[in-house]
Amino acid sequence: MGFLPYYIFFIVYSISSLCIKQRKPALFFLGLSRNNISFTLGADKYKKLEVVSNAEDLISKLNFETKSQFVTSIYYSSLCSYCTKVSSFLENNENVHIAKVEDNSNIEELVKTDKPIVVLLKNINNKDNHLEKSSFYEELDAKGGKIQVPVLEVNDFMLFESDEIIKFYNQLLERVSKKKESTTPTEPATPTEPAAPTEPAAPTEPAAPTEPTTPTEPTTPTEPATPTESNKA
Repeated sequence: MGFLPYYIFFIVYSISSLCIKQRKPALFFLGLSRNNISFTLGADKYKKLEVVSNAEDLISKLNFETKSQFVTSIYYSSLCSYCTKVSSFLENNENVHIAKVEDNSNIEELVKTDKPIVVLLKNINNKDNHLEKSSFYEELDAKGGKIQVPVLEVNDFMLFESDEIIKFYNQLLERVSKKKESTTPTEPATPTEPAAPTEPAAPTEPAAPTEPTTPTEPTTPTEPATPTESNKA
């Protein structure tokens, strides 16, 4: 009985020390891994997504037959030049709708557009203080497994690297444009006006009668040849 109080005190002291020094849940001391804690506390909010290596692979995973609109998300940082490179590529495109997402944003309202591509921008930095993390920092870490921007999310897939992201959007825009052209009804051809009736040809005047040919005078008969001297002898 004398040993038990000291053992309990040691356990309580160890847990308290761990929480104060490391600022982590005391459950770490009991042998639970960080992944287990993340699963227990955050799995209902975010899930780990599949990371795709390149644009071609991601394009192949999209369904262009039945979907008329593609909602994508880009995690970015206000201090990231590569993020600006991606957003500049997408700006002023007639087929792209860009919307910034805040903590209290209504996503359903943000995606209400007739444009075929929606880009939701999620800043991992606090908009009021770029050195502070926003809630999207935690979201990116949970879904992508690492903090690196820019990152593209679409249909439960994630794609890193700005060049691959631009390639993806470029191919997506080409597919969407072709589909849009094929489904746009062609305008009926403008009916041509009937040709104006041609005026009847003016009657031609009868040809003037030709004068009778002047009869040729009869040929004068030739005189017989005069006999030569030899013929006279």
